[in-house]
Amino acid sequence: MVLAHRHRAHIIIAHFSIAKAMQNAEATVVVTMDFLRLPLIAVVGVLFYAEPFEVALLMGAMLMLCGNLINTLHLRKSIKGGQRI
Repeated sequence: MVLAHRHRAHIIIAHFSIAKAMQNAEATVVVTMDFLRLPLIAVVGVLFYAEPFEVALLMGAMLMLCGNLINTLHLRKSIKGGQRI
């Protein structure tokens, strides 16, 4: 029962943190950084929980990282050019 309450507290803290980040930064930057969480959790699973490393895991992580990089570069380019998205 105590574990369930701790889990709920972590969820509330995570939502609060994302909401504060959205207030202080562009949403596109916050969401891009939030998507980095998934490949990092996959690495934690492989290293600390002995999850099997699969090619699909690597491909999915690479797709997400490339998408984030493209999004970030596009955002930086549009801000330098004076455009606001």
